[in-house]
Amino acid sequence: MADTADVERALVALCAGVLFPGGGYAYNGAAASAVLAPPPASPSAGAVPVVCRLYRGWPGTDTLNADLAKGVAHVSVYPEAGGGRNTTRYLTKWWQAPRVAPTLTAAVTAGTMAATVIWGGTAAAGQLAGVALGAGMAPASYAYAVQATDTPASVAAALAGQIPGASADGAVMTVPDTACLARVVQGTRATWMTRQITQRYRVNLWCPSPQARDGLAATLDTALAQTFRLAMPDGTPALLRYGGTFVSDLPARLGEWNRALAVLVEYSTASVADLAAVLFPTGSVNGAGFIVPVSAVPPLPPLIYTDMAGNVLLDAGGHPLGGTGLVNGGTIFAPVGALVATNGAVLVDVFGNPVVLA
Repeated sequence: MADTADVERALVALCAGVLFPGGGYAYNGAAASAVLAPPPASPSAGAVPVVCRLYRGWPGTDTLNADLAKGVAHVSVYPEAGGGRNTTRYLTKWWQAPRVAPTLTAAVTAGTMAATVIWGGTAAAGQLAGVALGAGMAPASYAYAVQATDTPASVAAALAGQIPGASADGAVMTVPDTACLARVVQGTRATWMTRQITQRYRVNLWCPSPQARDGLAATLDTALAQTFRLAMPDGTPALLRYGGTFVSDLPARLGEWNRALAVLVEYSTASVADLAAVLFPTGSVNGAGFIVPVSAVPPLPPLIYTDMAGNVLLDAGGHPLGGTGLVNGGTIFAPVGALVATNGAVLVDVFGNPVVLA
């Protein structure tokens, strides 16, 4: 979940991209910025890069005074005390991120006595690979949770180790059944926005000269004005609005010119959960289990059952009887005693077989 520390880090990163666009930024390290101003010791001289430190929090007095004496500015990000309030105005609920296609792939080729599964693509954590074997109403299923270090070959080996009579040669796995289904699914993430918070933050400029202060302020204020969203580590956005500016020349006698750029940041505290994807959805009819079709599986060309005279066979609802694939080496079993749903459609398992009473 995002909290104030995440907001501070995001604001520091935003300022670092503006002040040090060419890189070279080290947290709290003094480095030449992209802002130009005359050196404090020679106000009439030509402009040079302002050297500054950038960090979260409040500066230490001794370090700040020593740096200002050397012409080094400080830019610090700090939440304003008492500047936060609860601005929750949405119903809290779980929001599921859109599912993405898995990067690991599986292709099945059925032979006369066995089937081969060729694994390809790129393995990635959060994916689930599996194989279902056997025609009829209770296929056996095997699953493997893909790890970040896996390859298609290691996935094939892991699954082959679970299946009796199976073997793996690199990314090619052979299984002892012609009725084979292989799938890969990708999990997703759900987020629950538990609370919205609006907090005022200050980007404090502690500068060795008014010219350095004005240059840094103009550059950073422009960047803040052009930024409407900050991305938090948990994927939620933080919204930015103008919160005011504050100038102080009172410490100038000590060589310090100060300005604060205030922004109102609205961010969410959230709970995040990883959701697993269903590999083989299952169901049951009259106590017999079966794997049901999944819309994510590309459909095979439809097959229509006909009688000896070539007439299309219809179910009780007037729907053509058919399947979605060949089983048992190309033999299609006749749909005798096929089970029919309440809308008149024939129930078909994932292999294209009509679900029938035993």
